[in-house]
Amino acid sequence: MSAWREARLVRTGEWSRVYGDVVAAGPADAEDVVRAALLAAAPDVALTAESGAQLWLDRTLSFPVQLAVPHGRRFPETAQVRFHQLREWIPPVRYRDLPVHPPAKVAAAVAAGTAREADRRALVTALVQRGLTTAGEVAAAAGRTPRRVRGQVRRLVEEVLAGAHSGPEAALWRHIVEARLPVPVLNHPLRGGARSLDGYLAQLDAGYEVQSTTHHAGTWREDTRRLSEIAGQRRDRAAADHGGGHRATPRLGAAGSGGVLAQPGCRAPSPVPALRGTAAVAPGWWAATMIRRTRT
Repeated sequence: MSAWREARLVRTGEWSRVYGDVVAAGPADAEDVVRAALLAAAPDVALTAESGAQLWLDRTLSFPVQLAVPHGRRFPETAQVRFHQLREWIPPVRYRDLPVHPPAKVAAAVAAGTAREADRRALVTALVQRGLTTAGEVAAAAGRTPRRVRGQVRRLVEEVLAGAHSGPEAALWRHIVEARLPVPVLNHPLRGGARSLDGYLAQLDAGYEVQSTTHHAGTWREDTRRLSEIAGQRRDRAAADHGGGHRATPRLGAAGSGGVLAQPGCRAPSPVPALRGTAAVAPGWWAATMIRRTRT
């Protein structure tokens, strides 16, 4: 096909220029751009930072795509592609047939590149919960990053080691610790082991459940249903075993940004769309509800 014919198809929108000399029939998504950029920058190129996080979490890649190349290799950037030159090359691994940095390195890159603590916290807890990395690997990956980043990662590792399974759980644990209140046991198993409380305060003989819209809009409904089961179904069992039940009351709210005090079962606030901006997981809204034992 002649060059003028190709240019005309691109100009009219029938074709789209993906990256460099690569064109595609119709609009191109982020994964098409990634594959075209990989052809131009191969062999030493890998997804990193937010794009790497989206890949590892099985999210849809979004623009701009973040790619890492060895120091000294320069490629033209566009509004859809950003290249990061690394002085110390990190060997990539393959996931979904794409080269990507290991999960711990991706977490360290996101920690170095974003100012939003909620994004860093949500990413690290998600990667650890999926079994893709460990808290120790994340700490080691941040070993050569600036001191500021090492301090941020150290806080995230502390929260994961404390037992946090999600960003909101970690955020509330951090608020409680920094307020010098009794430190809760995270994900404390209930009798029978089928369920667990997000947090248990032994000194108060009480626990709490965290509801959030962190991962997607349905998370709030799932968390609220889980809260209802724990506070409702456990009431009958507790009455039989201990002569008492459990009462759910909105005692613990979220201190700091992103929090909202909500009654159990209420309508969730408008969620923040997942993967908006540079976040691997959007912070969204979260609330904590106290569950106390009642005696009869």
